[in-house]
Amino acid sequence: MIELRKISGDNIDEIIALEVEENQKDFIETTNLRSFADAHMLNADGIPATPLAIYADEVVILV
Repeated sequence: MIELRKISGDNIDEIIALEVEENQKDFIETTNLRSFADAHMLNADGIPATPLAIYADEVVILV
């Protein structure tokens, strides 16, 4: 089953530990940690984003 889950203290270590395959590194410009930090910065309206992770069968696969 595919589902979206909020990134929280319960799964942040799992999110940060995600890495792309070597053959995908040319397509990724940053890390999950940086993306998570950017999501917590305020947007132009002063509202923080709500970062989500994509899980497939209880395994995080994408942030």
